[in-house]
Amino acid sequence: MKTPFRRIVAAAVAAAALAVTGTACTDSGTTNADQLTVGFVVDPSWAQIPVAADTGLFDKHDVNVKVVNFQSGVEALQAAAAGQVDITTAADVPTSAALTRTPTLRVIADGSRWEGSRIVARRSAGINTLADLAGKSIGTPLGTSAARCVAARAGGGLDVPGAFGILRDHLEGTFLGGPTFDAARPDFLTLCMHEHPSGFTWGNTAASLVVELHADPDRPVALWWCPVTPCTGVYVPYFVESGRLPDAAQRPLPTGTSWDPRDHAAATYDPVSSWWRWQQLLDAAKDPAARDFANRGAAIRRNFDALEREWLTISADLSVAPAELAAFTDYCLGAATRAATEFIERFGADPRRPVDPRWAAAVAV
Repeated sequence: MKTPFRRIVAAAVAAAALAVTGTACTDSGTTNADQLTVGFVVDPSWAQIPVAADTGLFDKHDVNVKVVNFQSGVEALQAAAAGQVDITTAADVPTSAALTRTPTLRVIADGSRWEGSRIVARRSAGINTLADLAGKSIGTPLGTSAARCVAARAGGGLDVPGAFGILRDHLEGTFLGGPTFDAARPDFLTLCMHEHPSGFTWGNTAASLVVELHADPDRPVALWWCPVTPCTGVYVPYFVESGRLPDAAQRPLPTGTSWDPRDHAAATYDPVSSWWRWQQLLDAAKDPAARDFANRGAAIRRNFDALEREWLTISADLSVAPAELAAFTDYCLGAATRAATEFIERFGADPRRPVDPRWAAAVAV
Protein backbone atom coordinates (compact mmCIF):
# COMPACT_ATOMS: atom_id res chain seq x y z
CA MET A 1 0.00 0.00 0.00
CA LYS A 2 1.33 3.42 -0.88
CA THR A 3 2.11 5.93 1.83
CA PRO A 4 0.47 9.30 1.00
CA PHE A 5 3.20 11.62 -0.19
CA ARG A 6 1.80 14.52 1.84
CA ARG A 7 2.52 12.52 5.02
CA ILE A 8 6.11 12.00 3.91
CA VAL A 9 6.43 15.73 3.36
CA ALA A 10 4.87 16.41 6.77
CA ALA A 11 7.50 14.23 8.42
CA ALA A 12 10.24 15.94 6.45
CA VAL A 13 8.96 19.33 7.58
CA ALA A 14 8.94 18.15 11.18
CA ALA A 15 12.54 17.02 11.01
CA ALA A 16 13.72 19.69 8.56
CA ALA A 17 13.71 22.14 11.43
CA LEU A 18 16.70 20.09 12.53
CA ALA A 19 18.24 20.10 9.01
CA VAL A 20 17.58 16.48 8.04
CA THR A 21 18.88 15.04 4.79
CA GLY A 22 15.87 13.14 3.45
CA THR A 23 15.27 10.86 0.50
CA ALA A 24 11.81 9.43 -0.19
CA CYS A 25 10.38 6.90 -2.58
CA THR A 26 7.26 8.06 -4.42
CA ASP A 27 5.99 4.49 -4.78
CA SER A 28 6.60 3.05 -1.34
CA GLY A 29 5.69 -0.58 -0.75
CA THR A 30 5.26 -0.34 3.02
CA THR A 31 1.91 -1.80 4.05
CA ASN A 32 0.71 0.45 6.89
CA ALA A 33 -0.80 3.63 5.44
CA ASP A 34 -1.26 5.07 8.94
CA GLN A 35 2.41 4.80 9.82
CA LEU A 36 5.45 6.41 8.23
CA THR A 37 8.54 4.18 8.20
CA VAL A 38 11.67 6.32 8.48
CA GLY A 39 15.17 5.00 7.79
CA PHE A 40 17.92 6.43 9.97
CA VAL A 41 21.63 5.96 9.23
CA VAL A 42 23.09 5.63 12.73
CA ASP A 43 25.47 8.54 12.99
CA PRO A 44 25.61 11.36 15.56
CA SER A 45 25.92 13.83 12.68
CA TRP A 46 22.38 12.89 11.61
CA ALA A 47 20.69 12.76 15.00
CA GLN A 48 17.72 14.76 13.69
CA ILE A 49 15.48 11.69 13.41
CA PRO A 50 15.84 10.32 16.98
CA VAL A 51 15.78 13.87 18.36
CA ALA A 52 12.54 14.60 16.49
CA ALA A 53 11.04 11.36 17.80
CA ASP A 54 12.19 11.88 21.40
CA THR A 55 11.08 15.52 21.60
CA GLY A 56 7.65 14.86 20.11
CA LEU A 57 8.07 16.78 16.86
CA PHE A 58 6.50 13.98 14.82
CA ASP A 59 3.54 13.77 17.21
CA LYS A 60 3.17 17.55 17.05
CA HIS A 61 2.60 17.26 13.30
CA ASP A 62 0.26 14.26 13.76
CA VAL A 63 2.61 11.80 12.05
CA ASN A 64 2.91 8.23 13.35
CA VAL A 65 6.56 7.29 12.78
CA LYS A 66 8.46 4.01 12.96
CA VAL A 67 12.25 4.48 12.89
CA VAL A 68 14.41 1.75 11.31
CA ASN A 69 18.17 1.97 11.89
CA PHE A 70 20.74 1.31 9.15
CA GLN A 71 24.52 1.08 9.35
CA SER A 72 25.16 2.84 6.03
CA GLY A 73 23.48 5.13 3.53
CA VAL A 74 23.85 2.46 0.86
CA GLU A 75 21.71 0.01 2.88
CA ALA A 76 19.15 2.70 3.72
CA LEU A 77 18.77 3.79 0.10
CA GLN A 78 18.40 0.20 -1.06
CA ALA A 79 15.60 -0.21 1.49
CA ALA A 80 13.93 2.99 0.24
CA ALA A 81 14.16 1.83 -3.38
CA ALA A 82 12.66 -1.55 -2.41
CA GLY A 83 9.77 0.11 -0.56
CA GLN A 84 10.85 -1.18 2.85
CA VAL A 85 10.96 2.38 4.23
CA ASP A 86 9.11 5.50 3.13
CA ILE A 87 11.87 8.02 3.76
CA THR A 88 15.49 7.83 4.87
CA THR A 89 18.53 9.89 5.71
CA ALA A 90 21.61 9.44 3.53
CA ALA A 91 24.71 11.38 2.56
CA ASP A 92 25.03 13.29 -0.69
CA VAL A 93 27.32 10.87 -2.57
CA PRO A 94 25.30 7.63 -2.19
CA THR A 95 22.08 9.60 -2.67
CA SER A 96 23.29 11.13 -5.93
CA ALA A 97 24.36 7.72 -7.20
CA ALA A 98 21.05 6.12 -6.19
CA LEU A 99 19.05 8.80 -8.00
CA THR A 100 20.68 7.86 -11.30
CA ARG A 101 19.51 4.25 -10.90
CA THR A 102 16.18 4.61 -9.11
CA PRO A 103 13.88 7.18 -10.74
CA THR A 104 11.23 6.75 -8.03
CA LEU A 105 13.53 8.27 -5.39
CA ARG A 106 13.18 11.98 -4.60
CA VAL A 107 15.29 14.26 -2.40
CA ILE A 108 12.79 16.20 -0.29
CA ALA A 109 15.03 17.87 2.32
CA ASP A 110 18.61 19.08 2.29
CA GLY A 111 20.80 18.89 5.36
CA SER A 112 24.17 19.38 3.66
CA ARG A 113 24.53 23.04 4.61
CA TRP A 114 26.26 22.36 7.89
CA GLU A 115 29.30 24.29 9.06
CA GLY A 116 31.48 21.30 9.83
CA SER A 117 31.62 18.47 12.33
CA ARG A 118 31.62 18.97 16.08
CA ILE A 119 33.49 17.25 18.90
CA VAL A 120 30.95 16.30 21.57
CA ALA A 121 31.89 15.72 25.21
CA ARG A 122 30.08 15.43 28.54
CA ARG A 123 29.79 18.71 30.41
CA SER A 124 31.50 17.10 33.39
CA ALA A 125 34.57 16.19 31.29
CA GLY A 126 35.85 19.77 31.31
CA ILE A 127 36.66 19.72 27.58
CA ASN A 128 36.16 23.13 26.00
CA THR A 129 39.08 23.44 23.56
CA LEU A 130 41.19 21.12 21.39
CA ALA A 131 44.00 21.47 23.91
CA ASP A 132 41.73 19.92 26.55
CA LEU A 133 41.71 16.67 24.54
CA ALA A 134 45.30 15.94 25.56
CA GLY A 135 45.43 12.57 27.29
CA LYS A 136 41.72 11.91 26.72
CA SER A 137 40.06 8.99 24.93
CA ILE A 138 38.46 9.97 21.61
CA GLY A 139 35.75 7.93 19.89
CA THR A 140 35.53 7.79 16.09
CA PRO A 141 33.95 5.34 13.63
CA LEU A 142 36.47 2.54 13.04
CA GLY A 143 38.57 2.78 9.91
CA THR A 144 37.19 6.14 8.75
CA SER A 145 38.99 9.27 7.61
CA ALA A 146 37.94 10.82 10.94
CA ALA A 147 39.84 8.12 12.82
CA ARG A 148 42.89 8.64 10.63
CA CYS A 149 42.80 12.42 11.12
CA VAL A 150 42.49 12.07 14.89
CA ALA A 151 45.43 9.67 14.93
CA ALA A 152 47.46 12.06 12.80
CA ARG A 153 46.57 14.95 15.09
CA ALA A 154 47.69 12.95 18.10
CA GLY A 155 50.97 12.22 16.33
CA GLY A 156 51.75 15.89 15.73
CA GLY A 157 49.60 16.79 12.73
CA LEU A 158 48.54 15.64 9.29
CA ASP A 159 51.18 15.96 6.59
CA VAL A 160 50.91 15.41 2.85
CA PRO A 161 51.95 11.71 2.90
CA GLY A 162 49.43 11.17 5.71
CA ALA A 163 46.70 12.68 3.54
CA PHE A 164 47.69 10.34 0.71
CA GLY A 165 47.36 7.42 3.11
CA ILE A 166 43.88 8.44 4.24
CA LEU A 167 42.66 8.78 0.66
CA ARG A 168 43.94 5.35 -0.43
CA ASP A 169 43.03 3.52 2.78
CA HIS A 170 41.15 0.20 2.57
CA LEU A 171 40.99 -0.41 6.32
CA GLU A 172 44.29 -2.28 6.31
CA GLY A 173 45.34 -3.19 9.83
CA THR A 174 41.76 -3.51 11.10
CA PHE A 175 39.54 -6.57 11.31
CA LEU A 176 37.47 -5.14 8.45
CA GLY A 177 40.51 -5.34 6.19
CA GLY A 178 40.97 -8.99 7.16
CA PRO A 179 42.54 -11.78 5.10
CA THR A 180 39.63 -12.23 2.70
CA PHE A 181 39.05 -8.56 1.85
CA ASP A 182 39.64 -7.69 -1.80
CA ALA A 183 39.51 -4.00 -2.71
CA ALA A 184 38.70 -5.04 -6.28
CA ARG A 185 35.47 -6.65 -5.04
CA PRO A 186 34.63 -4.51 -1.98
CA ASP A 187 32.01 -5.43 0.60
CA PHE A 188 31.76 -1.85 1.88
CA LEU A 189 32.65 1.69 0.87
CA THR A 190 35.91 3.49 1.61
CA LEU A 191 37.26 6.81 0.36
CA CYS A 192 39.23 4.83 -2.22
CA MET A 193 36.13 3.39 -3.86
CA HIS A 194 36.14 0.54 -6.36
CA GLU A 195 33.38 -0.59 -8.66
CA HIS A 196 31.88 -3.86 -7.48
CA PRO A 197 30.67 -6.34 -10.14
CA SER A 198 27.17 -6.12 -8.65
CA GLY A 199 27.17 -2.34 -9.11
CA PHE A 200 26.27 -1.46 -5.52
CA THR A 201 29.31 0.80 -5.08
CA TRP A 202 28.37 2.90 -8.13
CA GLY A 203 31.79 3.13 -9.71
CA ASN A 204 35.38 4.00 -8.90
CA THR A 205 36.86 7.08 -7.28
CA ALA A 206 37.24 9.43 -10.24
CA ALA A 207 40.19 11.42 -8.87
CA SER A 208 41.48 12.99 -5.66
CA LEU A 209 43.45 16.08 -4.73
CA VAL A 210 45.63 17.17 -1.81
CA VAL A 211 46.44 20.89 -1.69
CA GLU A 212 49.67 21.83 0.09
CA LEU A 213 49.47 25.43 1.33
CA HIS A 214 52.31 27.49 2.78
CA ALA A 215 52.52 30.76 4.67
CA ASP A 216 55.93 31.34 3.08
CA PRO A 217 55.45 33.31 -0.21
CA ASP A 218 58.72 31.86 -1.53
CA ARG A 219 57.26 28.34 -1.53
CA PRO A 220 54.85 27.28 -4.29
CA VAL A 221 51.30 26.04 -3.71
CA ALA A 222 51.32 22.36 -4.68
CA LEU A 223 48.24 20.56 -5.97
CA TRP A 224 48.91 16.83 -5.63
CA TRP A 225 46.48 15.21 -8.08
CA CYS A 226 45.84 11.49 -8.46
CA PRO A 227 43.63 10.19 -11.29
CA VAL A 228 41.18 7.34 -10.60
CA THR A 229 41.59 5.21 -7.44
CA PRO A 230 44.28 6.45 -5.03
CA CYS A 231 45.46 2.92 -4.13
CA THR A 232 46.50 2.25 -7.75
CA GLY A 233 47.43 5.85 -8.50
CA VAL A 234 50.20 8.30 -7.78
CA TYR A 235 49.92 11.90 -6.61
CA VAL A 236 51.61 14.08 -9.21
CA PRO A 237 52.45 17.68 -8.18
CA TYR A 238 50.95 20.58 -10.15
CA PHE A 239 51.58 24.17 -9.13
CA VAL A 240 49.40 27.26 -9.14
CA GLU A 241 52.39 29.45 -9.94
CA SER A 242 53.35 27.46 -13.06
CA GLY A 243 50.37 28.88 -14.92
CA ARG A 244 49.74 25.80 -17.04
CA LEU A 245 48.77 22.12 -17.08
CA PRO A 246 50.33 19.44 -19.29
CA ASP A 247 48.11 18.60 -22.27
CA ALA A 248 47.80 14.95 -21.21
CA ALA A 249 46.36 15.99 -17.84
CA GLN A 250 43.57 18.01 -19.53
CA ARG A 251 42.26 15.22 -21.73
CA PRO A 252 39.74 13.72 -22.51
CA LEU A 253 37.94 17.11 -22.52
CA PRO A 254 38.16 18.44 -26.13
CA THR A 255 39.41 22.00 -26.42
CA GLY A 256 36.71 24.64 -26.73
CA THR A 257 33.79 22.46 -25.65
CA SER A 258 31.13 23.25 -23.07
CA TRP A 259 31.82 22.76 -19.37
CA ASP A 260 28.19 21.74 -18.85
CA PRO A 261 28.16 17.91 -18.36
CA ARG A 262 24.69 17.75 -19.95
CA ASP A 263 26.27 18.70 -23.28
CA HIS A 264 28.49 15.62 -23.38
CA ALA A 265 28.39 11.90 -23.97
CA ALA A 266 30.53 9.48 -21.97
CA ALA A 267 34.13 9.79 -23.17
CA THR A 268 35.88 6.91 -24.89
CA TYR A 269 39.33 5.59 -24.12
CA ASP A 270 42.14 7.98 -25.02
CA PRO A 271 45.66 6.48 -24.79
CA VAL A 272 47.18 9.98 -24.59
CA SER A 273 45.09 11.03 -21.60
CA SER A 274 46.66 10.80 -18.14
CA TRP A 275 43.30 10.00 -16.57
CA TRP A 276 42.60 7.18 -19.01
CA ARG A 277 46.08 5.74 -18.52
CA TRP A 278 45.31 5.20 -14.84
CA GLN A 279 41.84 3.84 -15.59
CA GLN A 280 43.57 1.36 -17.88
CA LEU A 281 46.01 0.48 -15.10
CA LEU A 282 43.15 -0.12 -12.64
CA ASP A 283 41.29 -2.31 -15.15
CA ALA A 284 44.43 -4.33 -15.89
CA ALA A 285 45.23 -4.78 -12.19
CA LYS A 286 41.67 -5.94 -11.47
CA ASP A 287 41.60 -8.43 -14.37
CA PRO A 288 38.95 -10.95 -13.19
CA ALA A 289 40.71 -13.77 -15.00
CA ALA A 290 43.92 -13.24 -13.04
CA ARG A 291 42.21 -12.58 -9.66
CA ASP A 292 45.50 -11.21 -8.35
CA PHE A 293 44.62 -7.65 -7.39
CA ALA A 294 46.26 -7.86 -3.95
CA ASN A 295 49.70 -8.73 -5.37
CA ARG A 296 49.37 -6.41 -8.36
CA GLY A 297 48.23 -3.57 -6.15
CA ALA A 298 51.17 -4.11 -3.80
CA ALA A 299 53.64 -3.99 -6.71
CA ILE A 300 52.07 -0.75 -7.95
CA ARG A 301 52.29 0.80 -4.49
CA ARG A 302 55.97 -0.06 -4.02
CA ASN A 303 56.83 1.75 -7.24
CA PHE A 304 54.54 4.75 -6.84
CA ASP A 305 55.33 5.23 -3.14
CA ALA A 306 59.01 5.60 -4.03
CA LEU A 307 58.16 8.18 -6.70
CA GLU A 308 56.03 10.18 -4.26
CA ARG A 309 58.80 10.21 -1.64
CA GLU A 310 61.28 11.48 -4.23
CA TRP A 311 58.94 14.22 -5.44
CA LEU A 312 58.05 15.37 -1.92
CA THR A 313 61.74 15.75 -1.09
CA ILE A 314 62.52 17.72 -4.25
CA SER A 315 59.39 19.90 -4.06
CA ALA A 316 60.44 21.23 -0.63
CA ASP A 317 63.34 23.09 -2.31
CA LEU A 318 61.53 24.45 -5.37
CA SER A 319 61.24 28.17 -6.02
CA VAL A 320 58.11 29.87 -7.37
CA ALA A 321 59.64 30.32 -10.83
CA PRO A 322 56.95 29.21 -13.33
CA ALA A 323 59.38 27.53 -15.74
CA GLU A 324 61.01 25.50 -12.96
CA LEU A 325 57.64 24.37 -11.61
CA ALA A 326 56.27 23.45 -15.03
CA ALA A 327 59.41 21.46 -15.82
CA PHE A 328 59.17 19.57 -12.53
CA THR A 329 55.53 18.66 -13.17
CA ASP A 330 56.47 17.41 -16.64
CA TYR A 331 59.28 15.32 -15.13
CA CYS A 332 56.99 13.77 -12.50
CA LEU A 333 54.11 13.08 -14.89
CA GLY A 334 56.51 11.54 -17.41
CA ALA A 335 58.03 9.20 -14.82
CA ALA A 336 54.60 8.21 -13.51
CA THR A 337 53.21 7.59 -16.99
CA ARG A 338 56.14 5.38 -17.95
CA ALA A 339 55.73 3.35 -14.76
CA ALA A 340 51.97 2.98 -15.29
CA THR A 341 52.53 1.86 -18.90
CA GLU A 342 55.08 -0.75 -17.80
CA PHE A 343 52.62 -2.16 -15.28
CA ILE A 344 49.82 -2.30 -17.85
CA GLU A 345 52.06 -4.28 -20.19
CA ARG A 346 53.31 -6.51 -17.35
CA PHE A 347 49.70 -7.37 -16.53
CA GLY A 348 49.14 -8.48 -20.13
CA ALA A 349 47.17 -5.49 -21.46
CA ASP A 350 47.76 -3.20 -24.43
CA PRO A 351 48.13 0.48 -23.40
CA ARG A 352 46.71 1.52 -26.78
CA ARG A 353 43.39 -0.27 -26.31
CA PRO A 354 40.90 -0.34 -23.42
CA VAL A 355 40.76 -3.42 -21.24
CA ASP A 356 37.10 -2.80 -20.43
CA PRO A 357 34.90 -2.91 -23.56
CA ARG A 358 32.61 -0.25 -22.04
CA TRP A 359 35.24 2.40 -22.81
CA ALA A 360 35.53 1.47 -26.50
CA ALA A 361 32.37 3.19 -27.79
CA ALA A 362 30.62 6.43 -26.91
CA VAL A 363 27.55 6.13 -24.70
CA ALA A 364 25.00 8.92 -24.34
CA VAL A 365 24.39 10.05 -20.75
